Amino acid sequence: MKFENFRIGFYIRVSTQEQAENPEGSIRNQRERLEQMVKLKNFEGNFGEVIHVYIDEAKSGKDTNRPELKRMLLDIEKGTINLVMASELSRISRNIQDFAKIWDMMKSVGCKFLSLRENFDTTTAAGEMVMFTLANLSQFERRQVSERVSANFLARAKRGLSNGGPTPPGYKIIEGKPGYLQIDEEEAPTIKKCFEYFLIEETLASAAKRLNAENYKLSGKIKGGKATLKHFGVENLYRILTNKALCGVRSYTEHGREYEVKAVWKGIVPKRTFNKVQKILKANCSVKKKDNPRRFPYILTGLVFCAECGDRLCGKSAHGAKRKIGYYEHGWRHRRNYCKTDAMHNCKSPTRFNAEKVHDLVLEKISDLLNDENRATKLLERAHKLDKKDPIKADIRRFQNRRSNIDRKLEAITERITELPKEISAKGLYSKMGQLQKQRDEVNILIQDKQRELKGLIEKPSTEKNWKEFLAVFSKIFKTHLSVDEQTKLLKTLIYKIELGEKDLKIHYFVGEDHIKKEASKIAGRFFLCPDNCSDSLTNGGACWT
Repeated sequence: MKFENFRIGFYIRVSTQEQAENPEGSIRNQRERLEQMVKLKNFEGNFGEVIHVYIDEAKSGKDTNRPELKRMLLDIEKGTINLVMASELSRISRNIQDFAKIWDMMKSVGCKFLSLRENFDTTTAAGEMVMFTLANLSQFERRQVSERVSANFLARAKRGLSNGGPTPPGYKIIEGKPGYLQIDEEEAPTIKKCFEYFLIEETLASAAKRLNAENYKLSGKIKGGKATLKHFGVENLYRILTNKALCGVRSYTEHGREYEVKAVWKGIVPKRTFNKVQKILKANCSVKKKDNPRRFPYILTGLVFCAECGDRLCGKSAHGAKRKIGYYEHGWRHRRNYCKTDAMHNCKSPTRFNAEKVHDLVLEKISDLLNDENRATKLLERAHKLDKKDPIKADIRRFQNRRSNIDRKLEAITERITELPKEISAKGLYSKMGQLQKQRDEVNILIQDKQRELKGLIEKPSTEKNWKEFLAVFSKIFKTHLSVDEQTKLLKTLIYKIELGEKDLKIHYFVGEDHIKKEASKIAGRFFLCPDNCSDSLTNGGACWT
């Protein structure tokens, strides 16, 4: 290849933050080697001038989501540089598809590429083949390391070892024995009390309240340090009671199935006690009060939220002068404060809302929607306008970006492991990977929660024809006599959230195309409101409709 008077761009990349922060490390070494090559070539002739140096710090080569790489590609397209130099091919990319696209673009504008390590001639078919072969090998190396790390994690899990990440409550790490844990004698008594009090109280809130009343506390992991939990609540107590590590069990997932093996550490509580607690927790989750004429009809269960703080509101009743009065009140606030010894009210909205008034107002608004075709049309038009601006969708994109950043960090650590000399232990890196994987799982849960909250709006809004057909079918059943459970089930096909404020009420309707089609088909079906043992004929109360 003949080089002559090139406008040169250096591309430098390191995989980890540790490498980026080292002033005498890889970045400096790559740059000096490239500069020396340019000087040597300029001694031989008019080789060229370095126009820009593009440095991506702590970025993986698995994809092209790198700011300096993007800036370099833009400069190539503009013609600012016409020769890219890198210390080795894998600095540009470790993904064969990405590299092929980059190379095709460079060829289309006449930009050349020079790698110090490989030093091949890309002007010939043979040289180009060698270049792609090496790019393929870089990708193979990256994937092979990733597979080895995953296989190593799985093998360690099968042996009952810990793979890093947050230490289970009641345990501490044994220095010099990676994967082994020992019981923390200061915290273990508190863990035992959690199980003991739950077996006595049989509810999370009551057990948490008793623990708080007796001033029991645990330490929680926060960014590698320890911070004392202020009090026990329903959520943190549930996480403790369902943590299998506490009974000496190591759980892992393989091919989508969960397995259990005996852990290398001792359990704090006997397995029999742990299983007994799980049985009670499972029974508590499945408890559902039967429809009773004397019970206040909470037809909006699961649909009402506080407009101020976002808490889900649950049905509660109080004895009035002549009858029971139903309310929707802050359920989670009640449960949190119930666990505390000093209840507090942090939301500016009323603590409770009269259920009867809320029901009347919601049913009135639904009737207006069903009877006013113009109102229904305007609602759908507004949904189409707001489709791309929905804040929940923005949250989902934000969490997805966070997950991508975690993936890049995992990839960077994987590459770092391959670059470590054999005499240096990778223990710290494996521990960091475990922590990142834990963070990734937490972000996935956040994404799933937001997607459930968004529900119908994550889809493209319905067509006007399908929307009106759905409302027509809904209206026909809405006018029949329904039980409390049947009304709730029907309302959940149209409404996904009702926000209650101090002075107003806002209803969020389902308008997603897929949801509307699916629910229209279901409620038009014969058995939509039937119990599982319903006969083929219509029920006396008109619960079934064909």
